Amino acid sequence: MADVPVRIDEFAFILLAGVVLIAVLMIVWTTYPPEEPPAVTPTLIEIVARPGSYKNFTFTLMGNLSRVDLEASGQISDWITFQENHFSMKIKKTVNVRLIVPDQAVEGFYYGKIVVSSSAEKNKTIDVRIEVKKRTPVETKLISFGDFSVSYDIGTDILDSKSDEEVYKSYISEKSLTLVHPSIPDDRFSILKSGRINILIERSSGFGNLLVYFNDEEIFNRPAGAGELIIDLNISNFKKSNNVLIKAAGPGLQFWSSNSFSIRSASISVDYEGTSFKNFTFSLSEKEVSGFLGGNVEFTIKESSKKADMLIMINDQLVFKGKPLTYFNVDFGKDIYVKEGLNTIYFSTEKGASFDLEDVYLRIDYEG
Repeated sequence: MADVPVRIDEFAFILLAGVVLIAVLMIVWTTYPPEEPPAVTPTLIEIVARPGSYKNFTFTLMGNLSRVDLEASGQISDWITFQENHFSMKIKKTVNVRLIVPDQAVEGFYYGKIVVSSSAEKNKTIDVRIEVKKRTPVETKLISFGDFSVSYDIGTDILDSKSDEEVYKSYISEKSLTLVHPSIPDDRFSILKSGRINILIERSSGFGNLLVYFNDEEIFNRPAGAGELIIDLNISNFKKSNNVLIKAAGPGLQFWSSNSFSIRSASISVDYEGTSFKNFTFSLSEKEVSGFLGGNVEFTIKESSKKADMLIMINDQLVFKGKPLTYFNVDFGKDIYVKEGLNTIYFSTEKGASFDLEDVYLRIDYEG
Protein backbone atom coordinates (compact mmCIF):
# COMPACT_ATOMS: atom_id res chain seq x y z
CA MET A 1 0.00 0.00 0.00
CA ALA A 2 1.50 3.28 -1.10
CA ASP A 3 2.25 6.01 1.50
CA VAL A 4 -0.24 8.89 1.44
CA PRO A 5 1.53 12.26 1.58
CA VAL A 6 0.72 14.40 4.68
CA ARG A 7 -0.71 17.84 3.90
CA ILE A 8 -0.44 20.71 6.33
CA ASP A 9 -3.69 22.54 6.77
CA GLU A 10 -2.75 26.16 5.93
CA PHE A 11 -5.68 27.57 7.92
CA ALA A 12 -4.63 25.69 11.04
CA PHE A 13 -1.09 27.01 10.61
CA ILE A 14 -2.33 30.59 10.36
CA LEU A 15 -4.59 30.09 13.38
CA LEU A 16 -1.70 28.70 15.42
CA ALA A 17 0.50 31.66 14.45
CA GLY A 18 -2.26 34.05 15.54
CA VAL A 19 -2.59 32.38 18.93
CA VAL A 20 1.18 32.60 19.46
CA LEU A 21 1.16 36.30 18.51
CA ILE A 22 -1.70 37.09 20.92
CA ALA A 23 0.12 35.28 23.73
CA VAL A 24 3.28 37.29 23.08
CA LEU A 25 1.33 40.55 23.03
CA MET A 26 -0.45 39.66 26.27
CA ILE A 27 2.90 39.10 27.94
CA VAL A 28 4.19 42.45 26.65
CA TRP A 29 1.06 44.37 27.56
CA THR A 30 0.80 42.96 31.09
CA THR A 31 4.47 43.39 31.90
CA TYR A 32 4.97 46.85 33.40
CA PRO A 33 8.32 48.56 33.46
CA PRO A 34 9.86 48.72 36.92
CA GLU A 35 9.15 51.93 38.87
CA GLU A 36 12.01 54.35 39.23
CA PRO A 37 12.83 55.88 42.61
CA PRO A 38 11.66 59.50 42.97
CA ALA A 39 13.86 62.52 42.51
CA VAL A 40 14.11 64.35 45.84
CA THR A 41 14.84 68.05 46.42
CA PRO A 42 16.48 69.39 48.44
CA THR A 43 18.88 66.72 49.65
CA LEU A 44 20.00 68.78 52.66
CA ILE A 45 17.82 70.72 55.10
CA GLU A 46 19.42 73.02 57.68
CA ILE A 47 17.33 74.71 60.38
CA VAL A 48 18.12 76.95 63.33
CA ALA A 49 15.56 76.67 66.16
CA ARG A 50 15.11 77.28 69.87
CA PRO A 51 14.09 74.75 72.52
CA GLY A 52 10.29 74.45 72.63
CA SER A 53 9.79 76.08 69.20
CA TYR A 54 8.60 74.63 65.91
CA LYS A 55 9.41 75.12 62.25
CA ASN A 56 7.50 74.16 59.11
CA PHE A 57 9.34 73.16 55.95
CA THR A 58 8.73 71.26 52.71
CA PHE A 59 10.52 69.01 50.26
CA THR A 60 9.54 67.90 46.77
CA LEU A 61 9.30 64.46 45.16
CA MET A 62 9.24 63.89 41.39
CA GLY A 63 8.08 60.62 39.84
CA ASN A 64 5.23 58.17 39.35
CA LEU A 65 4.94 55.73 42.23
CA SER A 66 2.22 53.44 43.54
CA ARG A 67 3.42 53.88 47.15
CA VAL A 68 5.70 56.23 49.04
CA ASP A 69 6.58 55.88 52.75
CA LEU A 70 8.35 58.53 54.80
CA GLU A 71 10.33 58.04 57.99
CA ALA A 72 12.60 60.24 60.10
CA SER A 73 15.73 58.72 61.61
CA GLY A 74 18.64 59.82 63.75
CA GLN A 75 18.68 62.24 66.67
CA ILE A 76 15.69 64.18 65.35
CA SER A 77 13.44 61.20 64.54
CA ASP A 78 10.91 62.11 67.25
CA TRP A 79 10.95 65.79 66.36
CA ILE A 80 9.50 65.41 62.87
CA THR A 81 5.91 64.80 61.76
CA PHE A 82 4.69 64.52 58.18
CA GLN A 83 1.39 66.10 57.24
CA GLU A 84 0.83 63.18 54.85
CA ASN A 85 2.40 59.74 54.66
CA HIS A 86 1.93 56.39 52.89
CA PHE A 87 0.61 57.80 49.60
CA SER A 88 0.77 57.25 45.85
CA MET A 89 1.89 60.03 43.54
CA LYS A 90 2.05 61.13 39.95
CA ILE A 91 4.62 63.50 38.50
CA LYS A 92 5.15 65.84 41.48
CA LYS A 93 4.40 65.93 45.21
CA THR A 94 5.19 68.59 47.81
CA VAL A 95 5.44 67.20 51.33
CA ASN A 96 4.74 69.46 54.33
CA VAL A 97 6.77 68.73 57.45
CA ARG A 98 6.68 70.15 60.96
CA LEU A 99 9.72 70.11 63.22
CA ILE A 100 9.02 70.52 66.98
CA VAL A 101 12.11 70.99 69.14
CA PRO A 102 11.61 69.63 72.69
CA ASP A 103 11.71 72.09 75.58
CA GLN A 104 14.58 70.18 77.16
CA ALA A 105 16.82 70.22 74.06
CA VAL A 106 20.22 71.74 74.86
CA GLU A 107 22.25 73.97 72.58
CA GLY A 108 24.16 72.22 69.83
CA PHE A 109 23.81 70.43 66.49
CA TYR A 110 21.45 67.52 65.95
CA TYR A 111 21.54 65.27 62.89
CA GLY A 112 19.15 62.93 61.18
CA LYS A 113 17.65 61.84 57.90
CA ILE A 114 14.31 61.71 56.17
CA VAL A 115 14.12 58.34 54.46
CA VAL A 116 11.92 58.13 51.35
CA SER A 117 11.12 54.50 50.58
CA SER A 118 8.86 53.56 47.72
CA SER A 119 7.55 50.84 45.49
CA ALA A 120 10.74 51.37 43.45
CA GLU A 121 12.47 49.57 46.36
CA LYS A 122 15.54 51.84 46.28
CA ASN A 123 15.45 54.40 49.12
CA LYS A 124 16.30 58.07 48.84
CA THR A 125 17.38 60.20 51.80
CA ILE A 126 17.41 63.85 52.83
CA ASP A 127 20.02 64.92 55.36
CA VAL A 128 18.65 67.10 58.17
CA ARG A 129 20.83 69.27 60.40
CA ILE A 130 19.26 71.21 63.29
CA GLU A 131 21.13 73.83 65.25
CA VAL A 132 19.47 74.44 68.61
CA LYS A 133 20.16 77.85 70.13
CA LYS A 134 19.27 79.05 73.59
CA ARG A 135 16.04 80.87 74.33
CA THR A 136 15.83 84.62 74.13
CA PRO A 137 13.54 86.85 76.22
CA VAL A 138 9.80 86.50 75.57
CA GLU A 139 8.22 89.33 73.58
CA THR A 140 4.53 90.05 73.12
CA LYS A 141 2.33 91.47 70.40
CA LEU A 142 -0.98 92.99 71.48
CA ILE A 143 -3.80 93.27 68.93
CA SER A 144 -7.03 95.17 69.67
CA PHE A 145 -10.39 94.30 68.10
CA GLY A 146 -12.38 96.97 69.94
CA ASP A 147 -16.02 96.43 70.99
CA PHE A 148 -18.54 94.22 69.20
CA SER A 149 -21.43 91.79 69.68
CA VAL A 150 -21.93 88.15 68.76
CA SER A 151 -25.31 86.46 68.99
CA TYR A 152 -27.78 84.03 67.56
CA ASP A 153 -30.50 86.30 66.22
CA ILE A 154 -33.99 85.65 64.96
CA GLY A 155 -36.52 88.34 64.12
CA THR A 156 -37.83 90.88 61.63
CA ASP A 157 -36.56 94.36 60.81
CA ILE A 158 -38.60 97.04 59.05
CA LEU A 159 -36.01 98.78 56.91
CA ASP A 160 -38.21 101.75 55.98
CA SER A 161 -41.89 102.69 56.00
CA LYS A 162 -44.17 105.57 55.02
CA SER A 163 -47.88 106.28 55.54
CA ASP A 164 -50.68 108.38 54.06
CA GLU A 165 -49.09 108.87 50.66
CA GLU A 166 -50.51 109.40 47.18
CA VAL A 167 -48.94 108.17 43.95
CA TYR A 168 -50.36 109.23 40.60
CA LYS A 169 -49.57 109.91 36.98
CA SER A 170 -51.35 111.94 34.34
CA TYR A 171 -50.15 113.44 31.09
CA ILE A 172 -49.17 116.64 32.91
CA SER A 173 -47.90 115.54 36.32
CA GLU A 174 -46.88 112.58 38.45
CA LYS A 175 -45.84 111.68 41.97
CA SER A 176 -44.09 108.56 43.25
CA LEU A 177 -43.14 107.07 46.62
CA THR A 178 -39.64 105.95 47.62
CA LEU A 179 -38.50 103.72 50.48
CA VAL A 180 -34.77 103.80 51.23
CA HIS A 181 -32.62 101.94 53.72
CA PRO A 182 -29.02 103.21 53.70
CA SER A 183 -27.23 100.17 55.12
CA ILE A 184 -27.96 96.72 56.56
CA PRO A 185 -25.34 95.85 59.23
CA ASP A 186 -22.89 93.13 58.23
CA ASP A 187 -23.97 90.79 61.02
CA ARG A 188 -27.60 90.97 59.89
CA PHE A 189 -26.87 90.90 56.16
CA SER A 190 -25.16 87.51 56.44
CA ILE A 191 -28.23 85.88 58.05
CA LEU A 192 -31.07 87.33 55.95
CA LYS A 193 -33.70 84.68 55.22
CA SER A 194 -36.54 86.52 53.44
CA GLY A 195 -37.89 89.95 52.61
CA ARG A 196 -41.08 91.59 51.44
CA ILE A 197 -42.76 94.83 50.48
CA ASN A 198 -46.15 95.54 52.08
CA ILE A 199 -48.45 98.13 50.49
CA LEU A 200 -51.87 98.90 51.99
CA ILE A 201 -53.96 100.61 49.28
CA GLU A 202 -56.91 102.62 50.52
CA ARG A 203 -58.37 103.36 47.08
CA SER A 204 -57.42 103.27 43.41
CA SER A 205 -58.69 105.20 40.41
CA GLY A 206 -58.56 102.03 38.33
CA PHE A 207 -57.13 103.78 35.25
CA GLY A 208 -53.81 101.87 35.06
CA ASN A 209 -51.26 99.60 36.68
CA LEU A 210 -49.27 100.04 39.86
CA LEU A 211 -45.49 99.81 39.31
CA VAL A 212 -43.04 98.67 41.97
CA TYR A 213 -39.23 98.64 41.57
CA PHE A 214 -36.72 97.06 43.94
CA ASN A 215 -33.11 98.22 43.55
CA ASP A 216 -34.01 99.62 40.12
CA GLU A 217 -35.50 96.32 38.91
CA GLU A 218 -39.21 96.13 38.08
CA ILE A 219 -40.90 93.50 40.26
CA PHE A 220 -44.60 94.41 39.96
CA ASN A 221 -46.62 95.85 37.05
CA ARG A 222 -50.30 95.01 37.42
CA PRO A 223 -53.65 96.56 38.34
CA ALA A 224 -54.11 96.94 42.09
CA GLY A 225 -57.28 97.74 43.96
CA ALA A 226 -58.05 98.56 47.57
CA GLY A 227 -56.51 96.13 50.06
CA GLU A 228 -53.12 94.85 51.15
CA LEU A 229 -50.52 94.00 48.53
CA ILE A 230 -47.61 91.77 49.65
CA ILE A 231 -44.66 91.34 47.27
CA ASP A 232 -42.09 88.70 48.30
CA LEU A 233 -38.49 89.59 47.49
CA ASN A 234 -35.68 87.32 46.34
CA ILE A 235 -33.11 87.46 49.12
CA SER A 236 -30.27 87.24 46.59
CA ASN A 237 -31.32 90.62 45.19
CA PHE A 238 -30.70 92.41 48.49
CA LYS A 239 -27.72 94.71 48.82
CA LYS A 240 -26.26 96.47 51.83
CA SER A 241 -28.21 99.57 50.72
CA ASN A 242 -31.68 99.03 49.21
CA ASN A 243 -34.42 101.16 47.71
CA VAL A 244 -38.05 100.70 46.65
CA LEU A 245 -39.83 102.92 44.13
CA ILE A 246 -43.64 102.83 43.98
CA LYS A 247 -45.28 104.71 41.12
CA ALA A 248 -48.37 104.77 38.92
CA ALA A 249 -48.33 103.85 35.25
CA GLY A 250 -49.84 106.25 32.75
CA PRO A 251 -53.63 106.27 32.17
CA GLY A 252 -53.24 105.06 28.59
CA LEU A 253 -55.98 106.13 26.17
CA GLN A 254 -57.90 107.89 28.96
CA PHE A 255 -55.55 110.83 28.61
CA TRP A 256 -57.91 113.18 30.41
CA SER A 257 -57.69 111.07 33.58
CA SER A 258 -55.07 110.46 36.27
CA ASN A 259 -54.02 106.98 37.35
CA SER A 260 -53.80 107.29 41.13
CA PHE A 261 -53.43 105.21 44.30
CA SER A 262 -54.04 106.35 47.88
CA ILE A 263 -51.59 104.42 50.04
CA ARG A 264 -52.30 104.19 53.73
CA SER A 265 -48.92 102.53 54.44
CA ALA A 266 -45.94 101.07 52.60
CA SER A 267 -42.93 99.27 54.07
CA ILE A 268 -39.98 97.02 53.25
CA SER A 269 -38.99 94.42 55.84
CA VAL A 270 -36.60 91.47 56.21
CA ASP A 271 -36.56 88.30 58.30
CA TYR A 272 -33.28 87.01 59.68
CA GLU A 273 -32.12 83.98 61.61
CA GLY A 274 -28.64 82.72 62.39
CA THR A 275 -25.38 83.47 64.12
CA SER A 276 -24.09 87.01 63.96
CA PHE A 277 -20.38 86.25 64.23
CA LYS A 278 -17.23 88.34 64.06
CA ASN A 279 -14.22 87.42 61.98
CA PHE A 280 -10.92 89.33 62.21
CA THR A 281 -7.56 88.91 60.51
CA PHE A 282 -4.20 89.63 62.11
CA SER A 283 -0.72 89.50 60.63
CA LEU A 284 2.36 87.78 62.06
CA SER A 285 5.97 88.10 60.94
CA GLU A 286 8.39 85.24 60.36
CA LYS A 287 10.09 86.06 63.67
CA GLU A 288 6.78 86.00 65.57
CA VAL A 289 5.81 82.66 64.01
CA SER A 290 9.16 80.90 64.40
CA GLY A 291 9.35 81.87 68.07
CA PHE A 292 5.63 81.43 68.77
CA LEU A 293 4.90 80.30 72.32
CA GLY A 294 1.14 80.80 72.59
CA GLY A 295 -1.06 83.68 73.57
CA ASN A 296 -4.18 84.95 75.27
CA VAL A 297 -7.64 86.32 74.48
CA GLU A 298 -9.29 88.73 76.90
CA PHE A 299 -12.35 90.97 77.00
CA THR A 300 -15.08 92.32 79.26
CA ILE A 301 -18.71 91.27 78.81
CA LYS A 302 -20.95 94.32 78.93
CA GLU A 303 -24.20 92.40 78.51
CA SER A 304 -25.06 88.80 77.76
CA SER A 305 -27.68 86.10 77.58
CA LYS A 306 -25.73 83.02 78.62
CA LYS A 307 -28.17 80.39 77.44
CA ALA A 308 -25.59 78.75 75.19
CA ASP A 309 -21.83 78.65 74.62
CA MET A 310 -19.48 81.13 73.02
CA LEU A 311 -16.89 79.81 70.57
CA ILE A 312 -13.47 81.33 69.83
CA MET A 313 -11.32 79.87 67.06
CA ILE A 314 -7.93 80.77 65.59
CA ASN A 315 -7.26 79.49 62.08
CA ASP A 316 -10.21 77.05 62.48
CA GLN A 317 -8.77 75.63 65.73
CA LEU A 318 -10.87 75.79 68.87
CA VAL A 319 -9.41 78.06 71.55
CA PHE A 320 -12.47 78.32 73.81
CA LYS A 321 -15.99 76.91 74.06
CA GLY A 322 -18.17 77.69 77.06
CA LYS A 323 -19.97 80.40 79.00
CA PRO A 324 -17.42 83.17 79.62
CA LEU A 325 -17.16 85.13 82.85
CA THR A 326 -17.69 88.90 82.91
CA TYR A 327 -13.93 89.51 82.93
CA PHE A 328 -12.82 86.88 80.45
CA ASN A 329 -9.27 85.70 80.01
CA VAL A 330 -8.14 82.48 78.30
CA ASP A 331 -4.63 81.27 77.40
CA PHE A 332 -3.70 79.05 74.48
CA GLY A 333 -0.46 77.23 73.74
CA LYS A 334 1.88 76.74 70.84
CA ASP A 335 -0.19 73.74 69.73
CA ILE A 336 -2.43 76.31 68.03
CA TYR A 337 -1.14 76.62 64.47
CA VAL A 338 -0.24 80.13 63.30
CA LYS A 339 1.47 81.15 60.08
CA GLU A 340 3.50 83.96 58.64
CA GLY A 341 1.21 86.57 57.07
CA LEU A 342 -2.54 86.69 57.64
CA ASN A 343 -4.24 84.63 60.34
CA THR A 344 -7.90 84.57 61.40
CA ILE A 345 -9.66 84.78 64.76
CA TYR A 346 -13.38 83.98 64.91
CA PHE A 347 -15.97 84.77 67.61
CA SER A 348 -19.37 83.06 67.48
CA THR A 349 -22.18 81.59 69.60
CA GLU A 350 -24.48 78.64 69.65
CA LYS A 351 -28.24 79.09 69.33
CA GLY A 352 -29.80 80.95 72.22
CA ALA A 353 -26.90 83.17 73.32
CA SER A 354 -25.81 86.77 72.83
CA PHE A 355 -22.74 88.63 74.09
CA ASP A 356 -21.80 92.31 73.97
CA LEU A 357 -18.01 92.46 74.27
CA GLU A 358 -15.78 95.41 75.19
CA ASP A 359 -12.01 95.89 74.97
CA VAL A 360 -11.30 92.68 73.06
CA TYR A 361 -7.58 91.91 72.83
CA LEU A 362 -5.45 89.13 71.39
CA ARG A 363 -1.93 88.72 72.79
CA ILE A 364 0.73 86.75 70.93
CA ASP A 365 3.80 85.58 72.90
CA TYR A 366 7.01 84.76 71.07
CA GLU A 367 10.73 84.52 71.62
CA GLY A 368 12.61 87.54 70.33
